[in-house]
Amino acid sequence: MGTGSEATLLESSLRMIWGLLIVLGIILILYAFLKKRFSLLTSSPGQRIKVIEIRPVMPKKSLCIVEVDGKEFLLGISSDHIQHVATLSRQETGTFAQSLESAELENKS
Repeated sequence: MGTGSEATLLESSLRMIWGLLIVLGIILILYAFLKKRFSLLTSSPGQRIKVIEIRPVMPKKSLCIVEVDGKEFLLGISSDHIQHVATLSRQETGTFAQSLESAELENKS
């Protein structure tokens, strides 16, 4: 009587694991599709406005580099408004930190 109940328990455990793997696979496929389809950082080549990078600064506040018609702008974003911080010079190899630093130098002078 012990081996029959153990086999049933093993069989039901394997079915449960198999079902969980299928559900996990479906979730991962949907996540990949939605991330590709609705991402803020992806843009089509023909679009005039491109979000280059977003960096959170504090809860509900972040800095964002946006390119509009070839010009880059640094924006401050909070939960209730968006503020233009600086117009950035185009840097092909610059990082976000370098862009922020150069914007601070431009604003000081």
